[in-house]
Amino acid sequence: MPSTRVNIVNHTKDESFHQGTLYFLSEFVSASHSPPKDLVSHVINAVLLGADDQTTRHDAYMILMKIQRLHPATSESVAWEWNLLSEMMTKQVDKTCCLFLQYVVQTLDDDFHLCLQRRALHRCLCKSMLSCDKSFCNVKQVIHWIIDTVGQMPEHIANSFSQSDQERVVFLLQRMLSIAVEVDNSPTMNSNKIADYIFPYATVLKTRRQRERFFNSTENTLLRAKILEAIFQRSCPLLQTSDTSLTFGKILYFISNSSPSLESEGPEWERWDEMLHHIITLCLSLQTVITGHLRTPVIDRPDKILKSPESPLWQSEDIQNSDVNISISRFQQRTSLGAEPPAAILHRLFLLRSLLRMAVKR
Repeated sequence: MPSTRVNIVNHTKDESFHQGTLYFLSEFVSASHSPPKDLVSHVINAVLLGADDQTTRHDAYMILMKIQRLHPATSESVAWEWNLLSEMMTKQVDKTCCLFLQYVVQTLDDDFHLCLQRRALHRCLCKSMLSCDKSFCNVKQVIHWIIDTVGQMPEHIANSFSQSDQERVVFLLQRMLSIAVEVDNSPTMNSNKIADYIFPYATVLKTRRQRERFFNSTENTLLRAKILEAIFQRSCPLLQTSDTSLTFGKILYFISNSSPSLESEGPEWERWDEMLHHIITLCLSLQTVITGHLRTPVIDRPDKILKSPESPLWQSEDIQNSDVNISISRFQQRTSLGAEPPAAILHRLFLLRSLLRMAVKR
């Protein structure tokens, strides 16, 4: 941006005339003119996070998003720091927190995709912020923010701005976790590491609704599968296998041997119903992992998909129809729900059987 225009904006900045700062930035910023880093930092700290009224804060957010759209932030030009994000997330979730987090995630997401196109993830902003190798402490913080926000949400659905903001924050944070899985170009290793850390926190969510909110918001399918696998692994302590990867054969073992291990205040059948729901979610997640080649590094994934068109699930499995029937029969025997289980259980069993038969060897 020309120095004369920078001086005009700096004058409004020195006078703490926020609306003037935003107006001139809106007029001056274009595809060929970007503001200096210190001006963007001022808009973030003094206006978006420091203005007294919500209208001015929202205007600041719109200017920041315009700048980001025209001049995506890089590891050299980014105008926010992790400590600032950490400070904001320790406060109560509100509109301002949500706006700032949206801007932060936009900068991370844009830079991730730009560097992915250039096959240069090692130089991207996310590598310094969300790498499981270099900055796992930041990833841990994101996990704590997710669990805390989910735990603070009201148990019953309410059409309130507060709950809407909380839901938005959870989805944005989950996007950050999804980037963390991919940015080191080792999705299997990173998803294992993140799932191992999340597992004890996910299992202590007090209610089924909280757990559903957590899993429904988990954007990365491989990560969701790993967390669910860890939950079932805990309820099957005798499981011994030389192959640590998740397969439909392992899911059959879970069906035959695992028991509800998560807290529930409802009747016993609801605990089994939630467990079935998680098994079905695990099956669907594994299907996506296999057909989408999600264990392949993200840089190599497009080439892998082109070279290996989507193949039937059964080509990567070695299970038979009899294995499916035996596992589901054992499950029904262990539930102790009587001759006529609730309709919800029967419906889930039918769906589960259908999903598993897609993986039966032909």
